[in-house]
Amino acid sequence: MIPRLLLFPCALALVACDSGASPDTTGPATDGSTSMSQSEDDGSGEDTATATTGSPQTSTTDPSTTSATTGPGTTDPTNPTETTVGDTTTDPTTGSGGGEDDSTGEPAQPPPPVGEADLLPWVMAGNYTQWAAEAAQHPSAGPHFTAVRTFVNDIALTSLEAGNTEHPVGSALVKELYGNAPEIGGWAVMIKTQAGAGADTWYWYEWFEGSTFADGNGVSGCGNCHSAGLDYIRTTLPL
Repeated sequence: MIPRLLLFPCALALVACDSGASPDTTGPATDGSTSMSQSEDDGSGEDTATATTGSPQTSTTDPSTTSATTGPGTTDPTNPTETTVGDTTTDPTTGSGGGEDDSTGEPAQPPPPVGEADLLPWVMAGNYTQWAAEAAQHPSAGPHFTAVRTFVNDIALTSLEAGNTEHPVGSALVKELYGNAPEIGGWAVMIKTQAGAGADTWYWYEWFEGSTFADGNGVSGCGNCHSAGLDYIRTTLPL
């Protein structure tokens, strides 16, 4: 049997050991632990901190306060798909203006159509009246029903001014025929359709008061009379 005096110190030692138990961890978290939780990185490089209420904070921009400046090279805020780059429009009522066609180099006054079916309506519409013209009607030097007035397109005019002995294809002249009346009674037309010399390189047409007197290339009566001119053009400068 162990004496009671020896058991008593051991009991005191056990009580002392129990008094050093681990600290209570059931209390509230410290401020330090809360701060660490809010600044944790989720690995994506972005801050995942949330407000203390647990709701994520959202930042918005009021579009009504956003201003934009329009002008050359800027985007219209009312139509973000359209960008203005200065004024590049062309007035459809005026086109590219007179002179030569910049894209083809073709003259602004091409010759009229060949053949009575197309030519007669063309002259009746006055399509030649913008050409260079004699100042007034005058007595004809040939059998063209007394009084005449001649119009010359720019191809023929340039060639006449240069004194060419052979006029280029596209040269054209329209002679208004008056007879003894003040009004136009008909037209005589010549158009250079082929390169070279000879009456057959020209298309000849004459219509007066409902009758056709010439309509084709190499018409002998026209060629014989016009052979006195420079490559069959008897009209001289100045007009």
